[in-house]
Amino acid sequence: MPERHSTTLDAQFMTDAFELVRPSRERLPQYAAALERGWSPNNLRDVSDEQLSAIRKDPEAFLRDLVSLDVPVILPDGRRVPRLPFHVFWLWDGEFCGAASLRFQRGTEDLPPHVTGHIGYAVVPWKRGRGYASRTLALLLPMARVEGLGRVTVTCDDDNAASEHVILKNGGKLVSRGAHPLVPGKTMLAFCIDTPLPPSRDKDPAALIGIDAIAHSIFSAEAQRRGQLRSMIIDEPVTVVAADGEWPRRFEAEMRRLHHSLPAGLAAEIEHIGSTAVSGLDGKPIIDMMIGITAPQRIAELVDRLEQLGYESLGEAGVPGRWALRRRRPAGPNYNVSVIARSGRRWTDNIAFRDFLRLHPDEARRYAEVKRRAVAAGANTLFAYSDAKRSALERIATLTGGRSQPSS
Repeated sequence: MPERHSTTLDAQFMTDAFELVRPSRERLPQYAAALERGWSPNNLRDVSDEQLSAIRKDPEAFLRDLVSLDVPVILPDGRRVPRLPFHVFWLWDGEFCGAASLRFQRGTEDLPPHVTGHIGYAVVPWKRGRGYASRTLALLLPMARVEGLGRVTVTCDDDNAASEHVILKNGGKLVSRGAHPLVPGKTMLAFCIDTPLPPSRDKDPAALIGIDAIAHSIFSAEAQRRGQLRSMIIDEPVTVVAADGEWPRRFEAEMRRLHHSLPAGLAAEIEHIGSTAVSGLDGKPIIDMMIGITAPQRIAELVDRLEQLGYESLGEAGVPGRWALRRRRPAGPNYNVSVIARSGRRWTDNIAFRDFLRLHPDEARRYAEVKRRAVAAGANTLFAYSDAKRSALERIATLTGGRSQPSS
């Protein structure tokens, strides 16, 4: 049930900085601070004290429980019921703004009686009046679509005109008015909203913003200077193998080699991404690495160094704002490197994609099956394989709130 909030929308706060993010240890202190100020993410009962107690006792366990299907839901009357499949997000504009969730039953748009709607959100009081509730609902609708929901149910109390306005603004149609099934004495309005297809995540450089756009401009100019990149053959054979416990160690070894060999400050950070970074996830036996560059204008220097270390440079290879390199040896191990602006959206989208699969083994298994089916159907070269799993990548990117397709 959406929270009660002001109807005043101040356009100055409607910035691209607002997003839905997955709960994380990094952002947990701000979440806890909101609880300390009396905010509760649950609109049906105040859970601020119990959540604060859990955070203080074991913050890592709290974060695990927050996304676990094994933890029951406590209803206002004290009953404990199983959680439905769900996604939970925190609202973020550079600061913590609230929480939201999407819950559903696979294969149907119906919900059990104790679940009043598919979508719920709660904005902290000091961030209300900025349009964040409306933007949250708008962002969650395409996520519902990728989970198979052609329409969702969203509810609010009949005396909450602001929440009703948010729902109507997002296409809600009133379908029922009646006694609240969980809160005696309350009247509940139920709306249905048709879900839109998620936005296309094509490789249009015009969609890039900020440091990613700057990086693309510099990378593109450098690729033109290195005219030989035009004749590079990027496509290559692809195989999918069972997850290998050695993959993380191979990443660590190569990361140490690169850090030792590259000048200080040239590679701000090196991350393990892609399927080999997710425990138990089948994938190509190639370690995907992401190098964060804080000064894109130094791309030529970084590429030169990596080529000296045995990497083949491929330029942007169809992904604006990312410089791709690969290292192939007959006996392996083999590596892919994506050089990406450290503070840009491409960087955070890749991290979010990896962390989502780490936290959701069921989603990782589902993704692995897509990859195996693709190869079995004949998609055994890089381009064909990438096309065959594109919809799966788009689906996961939508669920993580990503705006760009990950390098996976």
